[in-house]
Amino acid sequence: KGLLEGVVIGYVNKLTPKNTIYFNHYGDKIWKHSVATAEMAKELVASSDCHDEASQAYLIGLLSNLGNMIIFQLLTDAFSHVHPDSHPSALSFKVLMYKYSKRLTYYIAKSWKFPNGILNSLAKQVSLNSPSMLNAYFQQHPIASYVYEANVLAEINLMKQNNKIRPDEIDELKSVFRSTEAKNMFEQLMQP
Repeated sequence: KGLLEGVVIGYVNKLTPKNTIYFNHYGDKIWKHSVATAEMAKELVASSDCHDEASQAYLIGLLSNLGNMIIFQLLTDAFSHVHPDSHPSALSFKVLMYKYSKRLTYYIAKSWKFPNGILNSLAKQVSLNSPSMLNAYFQQHPIASYVYEANVLAEINLMKQNNKIRPDEIDELKSVFRSTEAKNMFEQLMQP
């Protein structure tokens, strides 16, 4: 399991373009977010009743943002062929990633012939688009649910590092989580 994690990290890391202005601005954040999601998913599952699935949660967490990296790479490649004064906006990146990344991730993993358990969890990331759906998902798809929460936690952690969370938003952010493990991790992240 550890070897598989290392191989996947190495392979996925090679997919991200380096040494471009766009990578320095967006791509590095996408990669760090992917790794943080994987680490948090592993930690959440390791402290849950499904603790035997922690390595699988790590792999799913890392893969869950693969579509973002592919879309990012395609956009940076496209912008290398246009007029030098043309620059992609953060909004264009976000719109494309939000709309297509999870589905693209699922299809890539399917083409790589990942096991059904991983494919099912990635498919659930496509349909799980609201925290209100977590209550029902946790009963039938706990790993997918923990990965979803880990992805949100990774986003919140990035927001906190960049001082983008106001004190009056903390209770609202905490209400997103359904698992005790994610609520506890959120509390740890919010500590000064």
